[in-house]
Amino acid sequence: MVSQFLRRDPVRLIPQSLLIGLIAFSGPAISASFKDIVQEYIGDGLELAITPTPQQSKFSDEMFEIGPVQIIMPPGEYGAPTTIQTQAKTLFDGSLGKTPFRILVGNSNRNPETRKVIGKLQFPSGVEKYGEEAYQLYAGKDPSEPDSSLIILAGNSPAGDFWALQSLAQVVAEKNGIKYVRGAAIADWPMFPKRGNKRPRVWEHRFKANYMWVYRSDKKFVDVFRTKGAWVYAPKAIDLADPEWQPTIVTSAKQAFENGIREFVVKYDDTPRSMTPATGEMFGGNYFAAQVKFLTSMFNTIKSWDERCDVFFMPQPYWTNAFDLQEYGDGLKKAGGLPPGMGLSFCGQEVISTKIPLECVTKAQEVLGLTGHKAQIYDNYPRGGDFSAYQDRDPDLWNTVECIFPERGTPISRATVYDYLWNPGAYDPERSLKLACREFAGRRPDAYRALYDYVTTWNRERNAAAFMSNADAGKQLPASARMLREKYEALEKIMKPESVEGENRSLATESGLLTSFLHGENWGESAALDEREKYNPLMIRHGYREARARRRTGPIAIDGSLDEQAWNAAEVMTDFSYFRQLGPTEKNANPAAPVAAADEQSEVRVLYDDEYLFVGALLKYAKPPQLPNWGKEHKAGDRALYAWRVPGMEICIDPERDRDSYFQIMPNLQGWFCELHYAGFGSKQGAGGWWHSGLDFKAAVGETSGVLEIRIPLKSLGDLPKPGDRWGMQLCRNLNGASTWSYMFEFFGFRYPMHFGTLIFE
Repeated sequence: MVSQFLRRDPVRLIPQSLLIGLIAFSGPAISASFKDIVQEYIGDGLELAITPTPQQSKFSDEMFEIGPVQIIMPPGEYGAPTTIQTQAKTLFDGSLGKTPFRILVGNSNRNPETRKVIGKLQFPSGVEKYGEEAYQLYAGKDPSEPDSSLIILAGNSPAGDFWALQSLAQVVAEKNGIKYVRGAAIADWPMFPKRGNKRPRVWEHRFKANYMWVYRSDKKFVDVFRTKGAWVYAPKAIDLADPEWQPTIVTSAKQAFENGIREFVVKYDDTPRSMTPATGEMFGGNYFAAQVKFLTSMFNTIKSWDERCDVFFMPQPYWTNAFDLQEYGDGLKKAGGLPPGMGLSFCGQEVISTKIPLECVTKAQEVLGLTGHKAQIYDNYPRGGDFSAYQDRDPDLWNTVECIFPERGTPISRATVYDYLWNPGAYDPERSLKLACREFAGRRPDAYRALYDYVTTWNRERNAAAFMSNADAGKQLPASARMLREKYEALEKIMKPESVEGENRSLATESGLLTSFLHGENWGESAALDEREKYNPLMIRHGYREARARRRTGPIAIDGSLDEQAWNAAEVMTDFSYFRQLGPTEKNANPAAPVAAADEQSEVRVLYDDEYLFVGALLKYAKPPQLPNWGKEHKAGDRALYAWRVPGMEICIDPERDRDSYFQIMPNLQGWFCELHYAGFGSKQGAGGWWHSGLDFKAAVGETSGVLEIRIPLKSLGDLPKPGDRWGMQLCRNLNGASTWSYMFEFFGFRYPMHFGTLIFE
């Protein structure tokens, strides 16, 4: 019988010389057709497809019966854990098939037995140049042993062998006690050399993850080739005046080096620009000069140990659209600049980026002077509750980025991240989501259907209430919670641990998949259905607010006073509710009654005419705020640094109501303001970042209240509003607890456009 390879997954940027030829051998090896062995429950042949998506693959409609298995390892010391042998043995144990199978481990340079047969299979040459993780995988008839079948796990190294085995496991099926392997010919390698998570899980090796940002030497990680990681250090105040300060840091780094670490990260992401007074005197108060001195010294010291070491720097503004990134980069360059071989570590466009285009990486590298080394992205999305597929990352990021690692992520989102990182050019979010659900469901049709149904329902219903009215929320939020609860209970019955056996049981339970839907392993991974149900009454009472922007009926002077008659005719937006972004150990002090106190309440009025949007905010306070005397150190214009650190209000406006992008103005009682645009996927308003609206603004401070009065040109917000138009809007009073106009319970913070209130133009 001839093996007809019917399908090759799409490949980008693959030389024609590497295309796999047809494989055809005749012999008595027992086989059956794909449709006779595999029940269709996903479609498109995904029941035995491979994730992460291989670079090149051809699959047959033949399924080869597996009988006694002989594993032939490379001669000599293998130089890796024995996991590959134990996993291969477990994969085929118990099969009632008769056809003998040989499994050859290692490529032709490492295993003479592989060398004898691989040339007969018309495999491509040149896979060796794609690095130690590259591999070839063959499953089918054995040209050397007509009465047996053959599997080749031809990795360029033990790591490549191991990844080949993870692919092989996905093309094995069982029927009537006999295990079968699908005929396959694959040549594969990763585009991103480092693929992992800040908080790694051992089970992720099944999706070819190999990286942990902070290295852990636990044997459980090493055994599954989780060997790449970094020494990460976060200095506080720079103290070069103390002769023992930097040597202590170097000692820590050297110890990591001696333990095999070759990646080092110095990060300033959540630290202030601070140096000790004595260090300040040394550098004339120039923080950037002190930072350049310290980082350059660390870079040169680490490189002196081994030139192949990688040294990364995470700046204090660690996202491209940070309003002070340019100022920060200019400060570093004026102080002499950082070493050209240093790499950039950052988060993308935003702290939590809905999309990451290639140009945002190159922009950050240029601004900071770090263009001589590939970057790494500390991706804060996906996070808690995100069971959807990874998406909106440029497929060409691998040209400039060597590693992307999320901070957290649910089991399903992590699996799709690794699919993208292995082969971004062929990445399909929907395919990836289906295959992730297949794996976590143990490749059981009933469990897959229940899991995929729950996940897709969750991804839809968690945001079903976006932009609806407060009254509708009272019906839809409880209804969504009930629907999810019912689907979860059905899923739990099918996927409870005692109903799943063997290796698949390990993945379903070890990953904590079911508990992550309801409780999660930690704050960031929780889908929090329980929590959301608990907070639904607050969302219904205080969220999804609506207000009306009335047409201006009289003159308004932007003078910090709201005493004009026109303001008296405006609708008042008040009853602000305390918002607290819950951290791992933080709890809302009074979740049952989140309305701000009367003497800390806010009142906001919105008017418009044919040219302008007017916003007037009255901020009540129990005692006058203390305003810092920062006027000489900070620009007081439309890009005021740290405007949000002074009492004021943050105003978010979403004219497109696309749930993904918005304009933000941060005026404060000092008289400074900052303007930013957060551009989500598909926004009509450009790439985001700095925004210059041309607004007029005046602040006034009294004994019991302050005033912010703002006039914004409507043309800067896009299309002019018409009567009846509905815009998304959120208002947050900072530094008083913080309080928002439209309450939301979200880990992401109050600036989550899915749950903005609605501004209706009369």
